[in-house]
Amino acid sequence: MSHFAVMIIMPKGTTMENFDKRLVRILAPYQENNMGDCPREFMEFDDREDEWRKDYEEGTQERVVMPDKRLLLTWDSEFKRKPTKEDPFPRAEAPANLKRRMVPNKELYPTFEEYVAGWHGQEERDPETKRFGYWHNLQSKWDWWEVGGRWSGYFTLKGKKTGLKGKQYGYGQLTESTRPDICYMRDIDWETMRRQAEEEAGRHFDKVHEVIVGLPKVESWEEVLARYKDSKGSIEAARDEYWSQPAAAAFNKLPFEVKGFMDSVERFQVPREQFLQRARNHAGVSFAVIKDGKWYEKGEMGWWGMAHNEKDTDTWNSMFHKMIDELPEDTLLTVVDCHV
Repeated sequence: MSHFAVMIIMPKGTTMENFDKRLVRILAPYQENNMGDCPREFMEFDDREDEWRKDYEEGTQERVVMPDKRLLLTWDSEFKRKPTKEDPFPRAEAPANLKRRMVPNKELYPTFEEYVAGWHGQEERDPETKRFGYWHNLQSKWDWWEVGGRWSGYFTLKGKKTGLKGKQYGYGQLTESTRPDICYMRDIDWETMRRQAEEEAGRHFDKVHEVIVGLPKVESWEEVLARYKDSKGSIEAARDEYWSQPAAAAFNKLPFEVKGFMDSVERFQVPREQFLQRARNHAGVSFAVIKDGKWYEKGEMGWWGMAHNEKDTDTWNSMFHKMIDELPEDTLLTVVDCHV
């Protein structure tokens, strides 16, 4: 699961009074069909019948042959070990001394329909297509959202201007606020947001450098991982080596409010002025933007906040600010917490 901020540039003429229904329509084309309520106009059918039938006719599955002749999956719950202090969440894993064999799917399931139900979890064919498969949205980005959420209080406003503050962590209703998630472009104090980001970055930079000063520069995670891939080593061994570097180990001991989530010491291995400038440039920048109904993003968000195919941060910051700077002053902006 991941949460990420999406800034929505509302269409011309949108106001505080009429934004809500428009917001729902803007986000609808990017809904995942996880709850079965994604509008059909945005979905298409992924037909799996032929693929699954071929696998049923020709495929095999590894099974553990029990002493009483039962055929169990290698991760069957029967093999789950008791939790221990060293391993509080043990995986179910068959003992190595038990015989294994590849069993044809046709031996495991008397009929194709039973195979689909037992292995793929579909009890019936789709009533519309009369085929096995899934309805999904190819451009899906979220499975639920709320205004504000983890980014509640996103904008800093000028003077006594106000906007609307969204829900925070699933609680509360939209309320008037000077730190809102919904406001007009003309009321946002971008300079103060940039200054505050720079000041916070300076504090973090100084705290990190207090513990890494004089230590050798960290070899990047990509470099360490590449070396282990070349030698066919394990990712766990690569991770151990990376975090055993003195600067990485010192950084890892810092409190969360300093080092952040999924951050690394590598980001701090630049001149202080450069680090602070990047923080200024990133102030107010969301992971994604919807403008004129089109979705723009830094990368493809996956689980646990891991993004793939990311644009370079500096490139994304530049793209974001170019979009924002070209907006009319009466444009309404909304920040939404999307979950995937």
